[in-house]
Amino acid sequence: MSLINYKTEKFRILPYILLLPALIFILSFYVAPLIYHLILSFTDRTLIKKEINLMYLKNYLLLLKDRFFWKSLFNTFLFITISGTFQLALAVLTAFFIRGKTARIISVIILVPWAISEISVSIVWRLLLTDGTGGLNSLLSIFKIKPQLWLVKPALAFLSISLAQAWRLFPLIYLILKTGIYTIPKDIIDISRIECLNRRSIIFKVYVPIMRKIFLLSVLIILIRNFRAFTLIFSLTGGGPLRATELITMFIYREAFIYHNIARASAASVVILLIYSIAVYLYLKIKKGRAFA
Repeated sequence: MSLINYKTEKFRILPYILLLPALIFILSFYVAPLIYHLILSFTDRTLIKKEINLMYLKNYLLLLKDRFFWKSLFNTFLFITISGTFQLALAVLTAFFIRGKTARIISVIILVPWAISEISVSIVWRLLLTDGTGGLNSLLSIFKIKPQLWLVKPALAFLSISLAQAWRLFPLIYLILKTGIYTIPKDIIDISRIECLNRRSIIFKVYVPIMRKIFLLSVLIILIRNFRAFTLIFSLTGGGPLRATELITMFIYREAFIYHNIARASAASVVILLIYSIAVYLYLKIKKGRAFA
């Protein structure tokens, strides 16, 4: 082999060698646990007994009969709808309407909830929502409104965690939309202004059509991030009262670490994976303009 051929072969192999650490990381921390949980979902594995027996589809059939599983799944989709709507609405309002010299300062302030930990966010919201002495009830008392049990009444507790999650995650969506706005050529905006379009018309006739794929990506991120919500809800309500705020992640936690039923928790995790896969598939189809074709 000549020296030139040797160097050519070396440069062909080099990219794969450089990618090898990332590939090992993905296989070790993503693919291997996924396969392990998939296998566990077909067994009767618990944290108590050592022996493991094959259960085939029994865990999935038991999930279908479990009313708490369906309740947690319903709560999850309702949570995604309420919190996701607030997240997208807040992100659109802040991304499109905050302009001028103070925009950068306001942007930094907006990103604070996303920058701090979820535990810190839960502490802030618990101080706001505490019965009697909470910041929100103190504000209501100024207007002679009766204090509310924000984390005790089921409906108010669900609304509270939805708003807390929206406040926590909307800065991420804001950042995505703001980045999309900066990618639009300035010439298009200038032409729109020459045609005497007002600010509202420019947003709906120029920005929104051009940023269609970015909006789709934002919706997908909202779905995935809210679907995996756990820490904030666990810190605020623990899934209560009366399981009113128990999401699918809380259901899996209870099955695995309270009831010690690892196999059932793995089966529920596989269900979440299937829902993720469907969401990503629909996103790709819509992105290509061939949805439901």
